[in-house]
Amino acid sequence: MDAPPHRQDFVEPSQTVCEGSRTRLRAVIAEDEAVARQRLQVLCSREGDIDVVACVDSAVEAVEPIVTCKPNLLFLDVHLRRSTAFELLRAVPSDPSPLIVFTTAHSEYAVQAFRQAAVDYLLKPFSDERFRSAVARARVRAQGLAAVPSLPDCRHEQTCNRHLVGEKDGRFYFLKPEDIESVVAARNWVCLTAGGVTYLTRLSMRQLEARLDGMSFVRIHKSFMINRDHVRYMERRPRGAFEIIMRSGAPFRSSPIHRSRILLDTAV
Repeated sequence: MDAPPHRQDFVEPSQTVCEGSRTRLRAVIAEDEAVARQRLQVLCSREGDIDVVACVDSAVEAVEPIVTCKPNLLFLDVHLRRSTAFELLRAVPSDPSPLIVFTTAHSEYAVQAFRQAAVDYLLKPFSDERFRSAVARARVRAQGLAAVPSLPDCRHEQTCNRHLVGEKDGRFYFLKPEDIESVVAARNWVCLTAGGVTYLTRLSMRQLEARLDGMSFVRIHKSFMINRDHVRYMERRPRGAFEIIMRSGAPFRSSPIHRSRILLDTAV
């Protein structure tokens, strides 16, 4: 049986802080081994200019602090609980692009890591000096963050490859946006429906709308978004509303206040 997931509360985001000529580093640690996770926290605390805003053991638990706190540095183990660091990077926004230091016992992922524009690749067991060397590289990069987006980064190549994380029955799934039929707010959660299955996500409607901007999603109600590529047909209803039937047969009724958005996005 899997151990219960580790999660550390994370701090609220703030603007990048500079001390003299040095930019402070705001870090998220994602490491599935408790001992390694604690060591990274200790090593970061010794540096003096690294604020660890979250320390987690799974890719799913890392998504929220990365989206909310906007760290400029990630320490990522390749193998995380039920997922990998590479799947995590596909699931989170790539702009702004944080600096990435991989920490792993597996040398075979180095090429893939540097395709992600990794700052460094720490092969376990690594020394304190090797860690400091990686942080020094990150500091150099952090001074020129404005140039980071121009670095080769396959995460920028195709927005449609960005995944969303959905939870169902205690398991976490990486969903392709084009497979998602609808997004529905339900109290403290948001539901993503794909392939006839409904998943829960920790992101808010506002965050999801920003993440899905430029794709085929249309906001039709304060609590609904639909993927127009999954619409079977629409019918006009009184007061500017629409009855929308999805290919799955699921019905949605739009809010009149979203009429102009629907007309613009669907060219009805």
